[in-house]
This record gives sequence, structure tokens and C-alpha cells, in this order.
Amino acid sequence: MELVFQTSEARRRLKERQQDLAYRKIERIWRRVDDMRLSVEKQSRALAAVANLAALVGGLELVVLVEAQFNVPNPSQLMLACFALFSSLAVGAMVIAAATALMLMVRISHFDVKHAVIHHRALDFARYWQLRCKGEWWLCLASFVVGLPCLLVSLALLAWLRFEGGVAAPVIVSVVSGMSLLLLVWVAAGFWGATGFWGSEGYRCPRWCGGRGNGRSRREVAHAAPGGAAGARGSSRRAYVAEEDEAEDGYGEGSAADARAVDGASAPEVAAGTGQATATPASGVDMQHDGYDGDDVAVSGFEQDGDGDDDELDDAHWAGAMPSAGQLV
Repeated sequence: MELVFQTSEARRRLKERQQDLAYRKIERIWRRVDDMRLSVEKQSRALAAVANLAALVGGLELVVLVEAQFNVPNPSQLMLACFALFSSLAVGAMVIAAATALMLMVRISHFDVKHAVIHHRALDFARYWQLRCKGEWWLCLASFVVGLPCLLVSLALLAWLRFEGGVAAPVIVSVVSGMSLLLLVWVAAGFWGATGFWGSEGYRCPRWCGGRGNGRSRREVAHAAPGGAAGARGSSRRAYVAEEDEAEDGYGEGSAADARAVDGASAPEVAAGTGQATATPASGVDMQHDGYDGDDVAVSGFEQDGDGDDDELDDAHWAGAMPSAGQLV
């Protein structure tokens, strides 16, 4: 009776473990879907903010350009030309920023989060953004940052044209515009350096422009990756293109690209087709939520002992829990 009770208890534990593993698999999938949706929403809000502010500043500068009136009968032709130049540059830069942000919002709205998570685990939003949207995002921010100084310069020129008979008023407007321009450059340089805007998290802006100044350079970060900068960029792009090709052929189920482009594999391994489905986490991370930190193995399936088997349940893990045939006799 005791052996029968042990057998039934072991089978019950085995069934509960299987159900728990299946639940964790579904939970990890939906957790990743939620995280990716949050990333898409955050980037959409950033694009909307840039587009709205660029449209507002561009409209303001356009009104100034059209409605500007000068009190002097014969204004300086050089100042008029400079005012027209910087005003048109400000309007054009803001239009480019707003239009680019709008097109990026349309592009990321077509990103299918469920399809990327369930069928193509290597096709995440971060890689999609780096390969398809990062250049346009840089153009959008660069146009916006170029348009703001042009607005301040045109404001100073407008003061000299409107108050040409006096000196105090144009000087005050010019000083305020110059201080605003310097503060804008300092804040923008510090922000880009602190957030790794130029393409690597290790790059930091120097201290003189408000950055931390203690990070690695872009060259050091790029060549720290396996295969150097060119190898990392090429392998990442090849893996992404392979994923898109498989997606066009029917979700890529059972394909070679879907089997090797998995989480935990490095970029050269994914490009060469040797990426494995196992990845060992750092010590102190509880991947299975069983109360033991650093002893788990994070895999795409459910591998319990690190032997390479990617089954729903590793039988070797439960070999000691089941009674032997001799004990049942």
C-alpha cells in the first residue's frame, strides 16, 4: 500500500509539474507580448510628442515670416536675407521632423506583436526599430534640433529689423536668444549622451557638454562584439532578413531560420545556423520561480538539467521521483 501511495503521489506531482511548466510557457509568451506592446506604445508617444511640437513651432515661425512688419523705411538687405533664410530653414526643418515622425508612427503601427513573439522569437521590436526605424528617427530628431536654433536666430534678427532705431531692445532679444541657444545645445548633448542615442549604450557625451564622460567610445563598443563591428551589424541584419523571408513564406513554422534564430544565441551563431536554444542566466536569478536562485537554466522549451533536450519535461529530472519496477513487485 505504501508503494502504491508513493506511486500515485509521484504521478500527481508529475502531472502538476507538467501543468505548471505549460502554464509558465504561456505566461512567458504573454509577458513578452505585453512588454513588446509597451515598447511600441512608448515609442508611439515619443513620436507623437515630436510631431505635435514640430508642427506647433513650424506654424509659429511661418506666421512670423508672413506677418512680420518693419517700422523702418529702408531695412538692411543683408539682415532681411538672413531673416528669410533662417525662417525658411526653421519651417522646413520642422516640417521634415513632423512628417518623418508621422511616417514612423504609421510604420510601427503595422508591427504585429503576436506574430513576432509566437512565430519568430528573434524578430522583436528592438531589432525591428534598430534596422528599420533608427535612421528615420535620427533624421526626425536632427531636423527638430536644427529647427530650434534657426527659430532663435530668426527671432534675434527680427528684433534688429523691427527696432532698428534703438539699441537696447535688439541687444536684449539677442542676448536672451543666445543664452537659450547655448542651453538648448547643452541639454540636447547631455540627453543624447546619457541615453545612448548614437547607437550604443556605452557611448557617453563628454563632460564639457553635459554628458557623463566615463563610458566607452562607439568604436570600442562596436568591436567588443563577436566578429567586430562589421560582423555584428551584418549578422544581425542577415538574421532579421531571414526572419522576414520566412514570415512571407507562411510564418516560418518548422523552418531552419525559425529553429536557429532563437533567444540566447549570439549574432554570429544565428547567422551561421548554430544557435542553440539554451542560455544560462546570471547567478541570483530565479528563472523557474521555485525559490532557488542561480540554479535554473533559461531555455526556449523546458530543459531542466542542461543536457540539450528541449522537451516539455525532462524525464531524467524525475527519474528519482518514480519508484522502480522492483519496488512495485
